[in-house]
Amino acid sequence: MVEFNTSIDSARDAIEAILTTKLGASVNVYDHFPTGGVDMPAVVIQHIGMRDQLWGGGEWQTGSVKAIFLILRLQIDVYTDDEGTRDQYSDDIVEALWDSRSSLKSSNRVYNVRLIEGRDLPPQEPYSNIYRKSLRFDVVTEMTNG
Repeated sequence: MVEFNTSIDSARDAIEAILTTKLGASVNVYDHFPTGGVDMPAVVIQHIGMRDQLWGGGEWQTGSVKAIFLILRLQIDVYTDDEGTRDQYSDDIVEALWDSRSSLKSSNRVYNVRLIEGRDLPPQEPYSNIYRKSLRFDVVTEMTNG
């Protein structure tokens, strides 16, 4: 059995680092939804799905290195108390991931990050002043043993 030394979480960790740098210290970036809620403004990255990239397989091999190409579905939610900053942070997220394409590929084995859906979300409670936006991305990555 092949033991993989790169994990699914390495793609999410790389994206978290990029967003933390882009958004700065004034925005809390979480790699999962915290059980106690978020401190706003906040960005929450959640791994909500995964599938194999290739039908009927997905294993790639060269020499002793094996890899499985995967498409991860990440959801990145923005929480703010202002509609304008919610939209600005959402734009910043898309821009940061676009600008980081080459470094994600060369350093983190993330070959593509594609926005598949973006939408405003209604308040969780009536008369709430929490503005939310949800962005869903397909992230093509690989797990390798070398």
